[in-house]
Amino acid sequence: MRPRSAFVSATPLRVAAARCVALHRGGASGAPHARRSRSCGVRVARGALPLPPVALSAPAVAAAVSAIAKLLTTLAIGVVAARRGVLQSSTISALSKLVYNLFLPSLLFSNVLRTLSAPFSNQLLLLPLVAFLQVLSAFLISALLAALLRLSDTERPLFHLCSSFGNAAALPLLLATSLFSDALRPSVVSAISFFLLGWSPLFWSLGFAVLSAAPTVSPSGDSVPPPRMTPSLFLDTLLTPPLIASFSALLLAFIHPLRDLFLRTPLLPALQTLGSGYSAAAVLILAGSLARNTATDKSSSTALRMPRLALGIILCRFIALPLLVFNILLRVAITDRFVRFAILLQSVMPSAQNVTLMLTLMKRPHDAAVAARLLLFVYVLGVIPIALALSVFLAAAPF
Repeated sequence: MRPRSAFVSATPLRVAAARCVALHRGGASGAPHARRSRSCGVRVARGALPLPPVALSAPAVAAAVSAIAKLLTTLAIGVVAARRGVLQSSTISALSKLVYNLFLPSLLFSNVLRTLSAPFSNQLLLLPLVAFLQVLSAFLISALLAALLRLSDTERPLFHLCSSFGNAAALPLLLATSLFSDALRPSVVSAISFFLLGWSPLFWSLGFAVLSAAPTVSPSGDSVPPPRMTPSLFLDTLLTPPLIASFSALLLAFIHPLRDLFLRTPLLPALQTLGSGYSAAAVLILAGSLARNTATDKSSSTALRMPRLALGIILCRFIALPLLVFNILLRVAITDRFVRFAILLQSVMPSAQNVTLMLTLMKRPHDAAVAARLLLFVYVLGVIPIALALSVFLAAAPF
């Protein structure tokens, strides 16, 4: 079954790509086959992705616009609630603790356990490793961009975090709901969940370490150095509730007697119910941070040059990383179409909205407000790149 897609009229690039793919598929084995592949200038490994047509499709555009519109609408409602005093600072702080200690661990535990308890493709097990490699690649790209853009030491931690970690849960799930039928959606959600198994521990350990290393600025304007790393602080950074939930579910899933016993209890449905509150709560935290008045706030530790930071994040998340991942997948034989699509989809997601949650948990509300404004800018500008990428990715991993 294919998604409802209709590509626009063929361009010269599309025609050339189609001829190359036709030669590749139609050639005999051996030397003649190699000659035909070289003649069109495209080398495609056996079992790898063919070069897809590059064009916008109406369903991909609609899905991208719809998903981000839902997110921004929820965000707008949250901002109004914050401006009217419903979402106060104390409420946002309490909500952050709930998300971090209850909603997000429940979501990760239930998703990982449910996915591993059903039959699944062995290639899904590659996704946690792929998540690690994507984050590492994005971090290296952001380091290069930070040097080119001459970002200050104060700006770099937030820039590295927003560039390295994309929105790996809420937005991909919204896009999966918009793009795929009921029959295909569970397979896509499973792939997203496996990616989260590698992404989430990295975010809540490496991400905390990156932000903790940044100096803060006191209300008086004095620079406060980051806290010294001690063994207890290291353990607190590493053993986070999301990480513990992910690995507990992974361990339980492979101990079959305990897993079967656990699945018979009402605990898993209860955790799924609690996990369903994650997306809404995370967006409300982002909205509460966005509603703070940062225009005249001089106590923020990120005295940021917003356009330059946004430009760097857009170059990393919407251009450099997707091109790198796509070109690697052209040369790697991954046959599971859901795994391919999940890898490609995660490579083009905008920055993780949990950045504001992390800053709020670190008791840095001013920095969280600045980060929220930055994320809003990136999300709005990301609609077209995401739509274009989805068109290419759906062609590369047909359903």
